[in-house]
Amino acid sequence: LSWALFPVSALVFLWIIATVVLVLDRTTPLRWILAALDLPAFLIALGLLTGDTSWAWRLALPIAIFTELIIASLLLQIQNTKRKGLNILAFILVGIAIGCLGIEIFIDLYVTGAIRMSWSAITALALVPIAGFLIYFHYRVAKTTNLRRLFKL
Repeated sequence: LSWALFPVSALVFLWIIATVVLVLDRTTPLRWILAALDLPAFLIALGLLTGDTSWAWRLALPIAIFTELIIASLLLQIQNTKRKGLNILAFILVGIAIGCLGIEIFIDLYVTGAIRMSWSAITALALVPIAGFLIYFHYRVAKTTNLRRLFKL
């Protein structure tokens, strides 16, 4: 019977998110506050169900809040961008790179107590140049070059 609490808590989590998204007005700050607080509350509830909340407080909550902050900053950046195109993909790639770095930092601090960058640095070093190329292509090449002539159309 104890295993049934996990799917029930996941269904309650999904129900709260769906209710917040479907019922509340899009412009109300309450919608965004409840949506942001739902995941940390769910992770704490999972910690309580497992009987050990240390992983929830020291690992799950920092990762969840960090991820929510990255997503919020990406949404603000995308919303405030005048010309949308490949720059949006570049912003997302940079957000993924920052997210990977943050996740590894939080995992390292939880497991060993010290930060030792390995896989996330490689991921970030692969994603950031691609994002830089996309930004360059979006703002420089696509604006100043006749793309029909460039691609011989």
